[in-house]
Amino acid sequence: MEGDEHFDLTQLDGPLTADAILKTLQHRFTHNLLQCWIGPVLLSMSGTATSPSLVPSVQYIISQAVEELIYSKNPQCIVLTGESGSGKSYLCEKLIVELLKREKITALWTKELFKNVITSMVVLKALGCAMTIKNKDSSRIGRMFEVLYTGRNITRIKLHCFHLDQMRLVSPLRFELNYQIFYQILAGLSTDERAKLHIQGYQWKNLHYLSQASEPQDPEPRLKALFEAWKSSLAKLGIPLNDVLRVLTAVMLLGNVSFYESKEQELGVQGSEELVAVAALLGMRSLVLQRGLSFRTHLSSRGQSSQAPCSAAAANQARDVLAKALYIRTVSAIIRRINALFKPSSQIPSPVSPAPIVSPTPRGVVSPPTQMPSGNRLSQVTPPLVTHQDMLSTTSSLHVIDLFGFESNESNAMEQLCINWSEECLQEHFITSMFSSVLEDCCKEGIESLVEPNVFDPAPCIELIGNEHDGMLQLVNKETLSPRVQSQDICVRLRDKFKAHPSYSGVKGSASTFTIQHFAGEVVYDVYSLLNANADTIADDVVALFNEKDCKFGFAVHLFSHELNRDRTGSHDYVGLPQGQMCRITPIRYIYGQ
Repeated sequence: MEGDEHFDLTQLDGPLTADAILKTLQHRFTHNLLQCWIGPVLLSMSGTATSPSLVPSVQYIISQAVEELIYSKNPQCIVLTGESGSGKSYLCEKLIVELLKREKITALWTKELFKNVITSMVVLKALGCAMTIKNKDSSRIGRMFEVLYTGRNITRIKLHCFHLDQMRLVSPLRFELNYQIFYQILAGLSTDERAKLHIQGYQWKNLHYLSQASEPQDPEPRLKALFEAWKSSLAKLGIPLNDVLRVLTAVMLLGNVSFYESKEQELGVQGSEELVAVAALLGMRSLVLQRGLSFRTHLSSRGQSSQAPCSAAAANQARDVLAKALYIRTVSAIIRRINALFKPSSQIPSPVSPAPIVSPTPRGVVSPPTQMPSGNRLSQVTPPLVTHQDMLSTTSSLHVIDLFGFESNESNAMEQLCINWSEECLQEHFITSMFSSVLEDCCKEGIESLVEPNVFDPAPCIELIGNEHDGMLQLVNKETLSPRVQSQDICVRLRDKFKAHPSYSGVKGSASTFTIQHFAGEVVYDVYSLLNANADTIADDVVALFNEKDCKFGFAVHLFSHELNRDRTGSHDYVGLPQGQMCRITPIRYIYGQ
């Protein structure tokens, strides 16, 4: 067993019990055999550790997925799932690299594609990773690589991203860190660069958005080296470093600006120096920025607009929203640039729709690892005969999805609820594919089943959270729109609505938390954090700051061009003069990096 990277747990000798499986896994782990199979599923006990079975396993997954795509002409999907810190992002990058290595890297575009993919991983790691309690390099951006094939050749790669963990930017958890790029910038900037970016004298300890979190673990020389690698990679992708640094520095300094109620008509400002610095970095006057954050436009029933000072709490919330919008839109702009480099300059076929995660067939992308007499490991299903011409003309796609892992933190908000809900959906798919559908086939064929799977059914939990008519997410969405809603009120409504649900329970002695029983254990969620994270809106007063008249920084104007330049003949997304409307922090087209 020790030298066999094709080892399958379903082929264990003797009774297939939980104790036997755990002992086998422990034995393999102590012998550094960290990968094995469960039918069509690859189980990796450590996705980042070096193991002799890792590369062959990854290569086998890729070869089976590509062959199935070519012969069946159907899109294929490889899903990486597991607990946070299990090594999914590392394996995802391994899969993409091995996928590109299969190509004959002779054409100029193919060579450039390989370089750009490797380079983009360096850039996005700094922007999308942060230290959590469980993982020093936790990826906080969900990724899907869409690889377009024509015949056996890759014709394009497209990266889709979802920036779910927005609250980390302005309110990181106590024992975690903000995004890695901030610490790398502070360590790597020279004295002259700091002066130009108005950040001389600042360290993580005196920047509010960073000082709420823990102390960075990496020594300063390593952070400097990482920053130099990031700068070099950004240059290779043709992305202007100074533009990106201006925005990221402005985000850091924004946290030091706070508004308070004063005896004057307008709000008082603490951190006026930082306000001036942020305004200079964003290419606008400080008075314009201050007014955009602290005033709100209201529309009367007659259609007339007027501006009035907002409360200090609302102004500080606008500051946080602006910081999130600047960061997320900058990352999305970089992703769009990366996607432009992931396709050849010549015309290529349009990519097909992404393959669904949940498939009606019980067989996954990877077939059970069976060692054939010839030495070749073949698919479980004999593929249909396909002519050479068919293979050359077929256009389809292979998707590699790197999802967030299951999370249970000291404080759990909307991010954790969505992450854990998606994990529940994957768990249900796994159970259906591995057990339910197989037992149904046995029943149809008159074969008596000797096994009754005793597994946690995730269906009730999925319905509790995601039912499109009366699920928890729907209720929270409705309540978020109410301007006077309180977390205690929502907790009462949740309790009244779901108190009889088997997956829901209240927390004794708490008026603002509740518990959900997930397949991986109980998780306590905080309603206040839920509401905060779900408020994905930015006032048009803030967006209007970035019109070309007031903002002289072209890159910042570009970040809000979706609202500023869209259909000017009545579209509700268009922001010319503020009309008391709300826009999204992240427009749909930015979410997927299009």
